[in-house]
Amino acid sequence: MRRALYAAFERLGFETAGLSSAAELIALDGFDGFVFAACRFDGSHPDNEVWEVSSLVGDLEEQMGKGQAAVLMAEAARENARLAAVLETVREFEEKIEEENAKYKALPRPSYVELKTQSANSSWASALRRWSAGATPEEIQMAGEDFLFGAEQEKVWLS
Repeated sequence: MRRALYAAFERLGFETAGLSSAAELIALDGFDGFVFAACRFDGSHPDNEVWEVSSLVGDLEEQMGKGQAAVLMAEAARENARLAAVLETVREFEEKIEEENAKYKALPRPSYVELKTQSANSSWASALRRWSAGATPEEIQMAGEDFLFGAEQEKVWLS
């Protein structure tokens, strides 16, 4: 069964075999399964697919511990150029995500009054998420009452 799983993954490639199959290889064979799957990832994919390999790194770290996984990945990357390229792609992706998160967190939290006066669009939904992250129970209650008894119901579909 193990050989069949590896053969199918080899034949289909990362993109077709998918994240869950790669995760099964890690569950089955730990680091060796990770290397096998990661080396079959085509690094030319957009960010919305690179997260899959990033997720596999997380699976590996969960299975064997962050420190041990980092050591093994670094050692293997020195000897395996394909793995090194994939891990570099993941590192760049994670760095980009951290930068985007930092920018988002640095945005000012709007007041509830500002939130109420904005029109319903994707920008409003983002402002709502920033507001709600620090909203007090009283502010949440006021917003709930405004929603239940006010004319702001179309905004809920965007949040």
